[in-house]
Amino acid sequence: MADLDNNILVVIEPTIRPKDIEMETLDEDKGSDKQTKGVGTDKPYVLINNYYFYPHDVISFRLNVTGFVPKLNITLKDSGGAFDVGQYPRDGDVITVYINSKNQDTFKSIHMDFDIISVNSPSHGLPNMVRTYSFQGICKIPGLFTEECKSLATGTSLDHIEEISSGLKIGLATNVDATSDTQPRIQPYITTLDFIKNITNYSYVGEEAFQTFYIDQYYYLNFIEMNKIFNSKNPRGEDFQDSISSFAKSFSVEAGGTDLDNIPTKLFLTNHPSTDGSGNKISQWSLKNNSSKISLSNGYKRILQMWDDSEESDPFEWSQEKLVEFDIEAFTSKNTRDMEGPLKGNLSENHYDSHIKHKYVGRYQDVDLEGNVHLNHKYALLNNFQNIQELEKMKLVIELEAFNPGLYRSQKVPVLIYNFEHTKNAAVRKQNEAYKKKGVKTNDKPTNFEDDGESQITFDDFTSGYYIIGGIEYIYEEGNPSIRQKLTLLRREWPVKAIDI
Repeated sequence: MADLDNNILVVIEPTIRPKDIEMETLDEDKGSDKQTKGVGTDKPYVLINNYYFYPHDVISFRLNVTGFVPKLNITLKDSGGAFDVGQYPRDGDVITVYINSKNQDTFKSIHMDFDIISVNSPSHGLPNMVRTYSFQGICKIPGLFTEECKSLATGTSLDHIEEISSGLKIGLATNVDATSDTQPRIQPYITTLDFIKNITNYSYVGEEAFQTFYIDQYYYLNFIEMNKIFNSKNPRGEDFQDSISSFAKSFSVEAGGTDLDNIPTKLFLTNHPSTDGSGNKISQWSLKNNSSKISLSNGYKRILQMWDDSEESDPFEWSQEKLVEFDIEAFTSKNTRDMEGPLKGNLSENHYDSHIKHKYVGRYQDVDLEGNVHLNHKYALLNNFQNIQELEKMKLVIELEAFNPGLYRSQKVPVLIYNFEHTKNAAVRKQNEAYKKKGVKTNDKPTNFEDDGESQITFDDFTSGYYIIGGIEYIYEEGNPSIRQKLTLLRREWPVKAIDI
């Protein structure tokens, strides 16, 4: 069973509804195969102003669920030749997208409307040319980008985010039971999206918590306490969460095939060939490293400085006792292995102790001093910022061979990477021997795989581990058999170099 700390629970359901999709039954009422079940499964279903672009019209498709709001980039060809005839988009028109879940009894399908941000259209006048259009869109949520001036009565950040979600007709999902940040809040003629950002930035759950938010592909506003997920249990292979897997190409059970879209499996992602063609298979991966850039900008620790007016004295009189300081440092996980550590400088240097940033935030303004903000208002801003930035230092970006509907943002997943090249295998065994000589344990792995020193495969201990999904991109390109996924995976602690231990 999955650890409860790794679960995000629905508080309210969305009531917003994207444009209905109507399609012909394709003679299903006469007993033919249920072909409509496969619509939008291998290729996205796209509708613009009631104009349906056929699956073979989709040249490229990218649904990006990585930022605060889902975004869409899509290139289509008008093989029907009638898109310009009355259906060309104007202000307020939308793109409707439908991606059908292969596991319809277990996972939701993606059905969304996107406001059209821009259109690149082909030139007229060239004969016998199939016209091609490129669109950019952003998830349509009426009111999200409206600037308003309104106040919310005294309540917690969770209360106010729920109130805003209901007003936008979107859902709310969270792993937070309660927040300790009661205060009134004002939206001073800023967009509702910026207001949500502001509430989240100053939200406070506890001394060992930091929060973020995003709107997902199912119209839920997710308000997430990240440290709880990082500290959740790291299970071994036999204890991995139960799931189901799909294959890259859909198979019709009604046509006499086998239901290969509902295969019981464990939740893990790997490049091992035993998972070829499935939604568990990693086809390619790369590391993105911004650690030094972020460390130089934010330091390894911040000292928060505030002016304390709580004692009765001349407000213009300088006193060292009036300067209050707090150390703010990014958290580390409680379940790291011996060989892992945070990205906080070279272990052979002492730069970590001295590379510190300071932030003066002015006077206390909390409710105990007749202010209008909660007690940890200023601390929360820097604490949330410092910890979110830590997650940007180094990421693993992977692509899966098939669409896996069981994956969602902020989910903790085990990743198992193997080496199949002789030179890499030799390097891995040499490094493991160096760890062993220094007494560092390397066998606490999320797999039962054992290297006998002679096999043609070794376990990549550096890249493998437990990650949190920080973003998902759904990709289709002309010529590919089906939709695939790109995942941006987050991790705070990485294996240190053997020479640094």
